[in-house]
Amino acid sequence: MDIQKSREEFEKLPEIAKIIKEHDAFYCNKGEWYLCPDDDQFAEAYLDGAWYAFQEQQKKINEIKAIAESWINQDYTYNSDSTDIKIQQMKDCGRDIIQKINGE
Repeated sequence: MDIQKSREEFEKLPEIAKIIKEHDAFYCNKGEWYLCPDDDQFAEAYLDGAWYAFQEQQKKINEIKAIAESWINQDYTYNSDSTDIKIQQMKDCGRDIIQKINGE
């Protein structure tokens, strides 16, 4: 997920959207932090901390998604029916994980 799309998703979270609206906060690309025209340093620190945590969590989600995608895309060549069933179950599990991550 690109950083702009990730930040848009972050800013849609109910608590974050509320603080942004209440303080007319905005993201400063140059400094890479949130600013509030009312100079509320608590709100700025809250948003910056939450944004950092959101990004760290997104890294973990991306790692899990990459593992699931590797299960799906792995080229398995076995000649056993029971192995084929297990492989299909693993691929199905990978698809389920990706669907959950994507909110489907």
